[in-house]
Amino acid sequence: MPKVKKAHLKNKKAKAKAKAKEEATAAGTQGAGESSRDLKKRHTSEWKALKAEIAAMKTERKKLPKKQNKSGKKEITDKIRRLEDELRARHQKELQALGLAADTSGGDGGGDEEEDEDEMSDE
Repeated sequence: MPKVKKAHLKNKKAKAKAKAKEEATAAGTQGAGESSRDLKKRHTSEWKALKAEIAAMKTERKKLPKKQNKSGKKEITDKIRRLEDELRARHQKELQALGLAADTSGGDGGGDEEEDEDEMSDE
């Protein structure tokens, strides 16, 4: 019998730990000592939660009548876009605060190609 109690307590502690972690994620508070790995892990879990929420919103949108409630469908679509944009912007801001943000200038190495062409034309 002690094993059953031990397993029960272990599950109880795991659930409490998961709940605390979920609350911290939901609050969106970034700890002062949050490492880049923890940050990216939190970001992925937030994206996962947002995707689930969006999927639920899309099924709700699909249930609306086609002809009568076009404005309702547009509102849901706009809300989905807004949620995605807000989360993307917040994640980018957090990454920049830690100095981990990737270069989003869209640089595809165009300047290097011009230099290579100049070198080739000289030969």
